[in-house]
Amino acid sequence: METSQSQLNNSIQVFKTSKIIFLGDILLMPILIGFYTFIRNLIYYYSETITTTPDSLEMKRGILVVEKIEVPYSKVNSIHIKQSILGRIFNFGTVIISTGNDTTGIVFRNIHSPNELKQRVNFSSHSFNLN
Repeated sequence: METSQSQLNNSIQVFKTSKIIFLGDILLMPILIGFYTFIRNLIYYYSETITTTPDSLEMKRGILVVEKIEVPYSKVNSIHIKQSILGRIFNFGTVIISTGNDTTGIVFRNIHSPNELKQRVNFSSHSFNLN
């Protein structure tokens, strides 16, 4: 008995924290990511708008620093709409408005009724060209 106890006293062994502590982190991570995504989308919802007026397209984004862009219909070259399968089902999508010589365009994500916006701009720009 003394030899086994002396062997225990002379040997070195490292004890680490149990891996089970990561279980809480793994379970909490989707909740935190979901909360972050919810807050980000809530900010986008209240801070980005596109307004069609008789003469132009007015875009506003931002809460603390507000960016306002007004584009006359005569300057709109094209409107591209990107919709996923869920976007087509729930009627939302990304709207990209190209003006002048810009290569990237003005991008608005997750806009409700993007096809209706495109129709209004096309109708208004067509009416604008007739006058």
